[in-house]
Amino acid sequence: MTVYVFKTSITKTDLTEMTFILNNLLPDSKWNFDFDDIDNILRIESQHNISQQVISELIAKNYLCEELE
Repeated sequence: MTVYVFKTSITKTDLTEMTFILNNLLPDSKWNFDFDDIDNILRIESQHNISQQVISELIAKNYLCEELE
């Protein structure tokens, strides 16, 4: 498993929509948000490289999303 970390503009009020999007996009991955962090961190555990897929999907939904290294 690899952990991918993203800076996002997603807030707690977006969580219902994000749950639907991320569960459909990443059915075999574990994910969570850290809303206490100023960057509203999204962490994803996956066996596949999902970075571009996640970034593209969230940007298409008008959210900021960039991978942190």
